[in-house]
Amino acid sequence: MSTNSSKFFIVAKTICVWYFCQIMASIVNKKILTNASENVLPMTLSFLNLLVAAVLDLVCLQYFFPSDAGVQNLAKNIRGKIHIMYPMVLSMILSKYFSLLAYSLISIALMQTIKATSPFALVVLSKLWLNKVY
Repeated sequence: MSTNSSKFFIVAKTICVWYFCQIMASIVNKKILTNASENVLPMTLSFLNLLVAAVLDLVCLQYFFPSDAGVQNLAKNIRGKIHIMYPMVLSMILSKYFSLLAYSLISIALMQTIKATSPFALVVLSKLWLNKVY
C-alpha cells in the first residue's frame, strides 16, 4: 500500500467518524432539549459544550505541541490577546446557544439544512461588511 493511499484511507475514516459523531450529537442534543423532564436550558448546554471543547483543545495542544503549548505559554497568549478574542468568544457562545435553541424548536433536518447555507452567507457578508472578494 502506498503512502498516498494510506493517507487517503486515514482521512476518509476520520471524515466518516466525524460525520457519525456530528449526527449523534445532533440527535442527543435534540433529545435532551425536547425532553420536558430533563429541563435543560440551551445556554447551560452551550456553556458545557464550550467547556468540554476548551479542555479537549488544551489536552490536544499539550499532546501534539508539548514544547510550544505549555499552560504558561497558553495563558500568556490569552492574556495578551484577550481584547481581540472577545468578539469571537461572544459569537461562538451565541452561535452555540441559538443552534441548541433551534434544535429544541425545529427538526434536525431543517436545522442542518439552514446550517449548510452558512458558507454562502459568509461570502455574502464578507463582501458586504469587509469588502472582500473570493
